[in-house]
Amino acid sequence: VDVIGDDFDLTGVESFKLKVDGKDVVGKVSGSTVTFPGVNAENKTVMLPSGAEMYYAKFGNGSKLLAMIPGLNIVDMSGTANNLAYFYRKFAKDFTVYVFDRRKGRDPGCTLRSMAEDVAAAMKTLNINQAYVVGVSQGGMIAQYLAAKHPELVKRLVLGVTAAKTNPLMI
Repeated sequence: VDVIGDDFDLTGVESFKLKVDGKDVVGKVSGSTVTFPGVNAENKTVMLPSGAEMYYAKFGNGSKLLAMIPGLNIVDMSGTANNLAYFYRKFAKDFTVYVFDRRKGRDPGCTLRSMAEDVAAAMKTLNINQAYVVGVSQGGMIAQYLAAKHPELVKRLVLGVTAAKTNPLMI
């Protein structure tokens, strides 16, 4: 596997081995997707009541629910479930994990508040109540709106590398 900057060139690669926690783990490659054994990850789309679609990844089989809202992405999350499940595998035993993207085709004028409403609508559509919610960076700002406006959806809130409001340095 050739490493180019932060990217891997997987052209012609069918599998590769990584050492994780002292154990060899074999990943299978199909196009640009990598899968790992024992990972029950799914790439999904939820239709919001507004008619918009939102990608999300789902993995894990625990009884507790964990909703993750990542920071701003340049590209959408479609097709990333296996990779996310691998990197967050420690959660998969105790939690069923949902990682939410932003809605497809969002307009440039969308707000943090409207993105929180999208996440709330997705959670309600998927019957996710009383979830542990983790928000990172811009996702943390969205998670704060979610917790304030929809406390019935949030059991606990964890925020990382985020702010309570935007400021001139963030623009």
